[in-house]
Amino acid sequence: MKKERLLSVLLLAGSAALSTSAYAVNDGHLDGVWLNARIKTTIPKALNFPSDPSKWGVVKSYPIDTGKDNCFIRLKWNGADSYSYDLQSFCLNGNGQWEQGEFADSLYELSDGSLGSDWTYVYFPQLGRILAGFPTGYAYTGFEGTLILTPSFKSGAVKSIKATSNAGMIYSWDSASGIGGTARSTGLKLKFVKTESVPAGATTCAAGGAAPLCP
Repeated sequence: MKKERLLSVLLLAGSAALSTSAYAVNDGHLDGVWLNARIKTTIPKALNFPSDPSKWGVVKSYPIDTGKDNCFIRLKWNGADSYSYDLQSFCLNGNGQWEQGEFADSLYELSDGSLGSDWTYVYFPQLGRILAGFPTGYAYTGFEGTLILTPSFKSGAVKSIKATSNAGMIYSWDSASGIGGTARSTGLKLKFVKTESVPAGATTCAAGGAAPLCP
């Protein structure tokens, strides 16, 4: 599922020639920040590929959802002079177990203090399903495209984060039904949430490093 990040890769490759003044910060001040994440949308025309080729076809207005308060993203700073943060995803799957997403990319520090990438990605299990390890009947959905996170602060602490994802797509695949397809990127919703409001299972999973399935 990994895609090339054209502009961001070029920026990183040339970063050695740039002064650090080109970046707003270099101190990891967004390290450990959490976002409530949800993908809820409808695929206008999904493709249906069941095991019987005679039944291949199109499914109109196919709904997909990761569920309310089921998925979260933590920003993990990659250290001084990296100018980047990993997107770490954590979701409560259909077995009632928290899993850390194996398919998530990075965002890079921009000169206005935002984090962004012209092409990044993050994937989650669909509501009531499993993604980690691709077991029988797995189902996932994810975002791929331009993502910008613009934080605001109060008394030095993060007050809010505006997420912009108006370029890219939502991709979905259900291995049990054989139905998959793409929808507009606006199906991704991200909202800043304080660490104390994140479910204990997600924070424990993040702290334990026992990816992808957490005890």
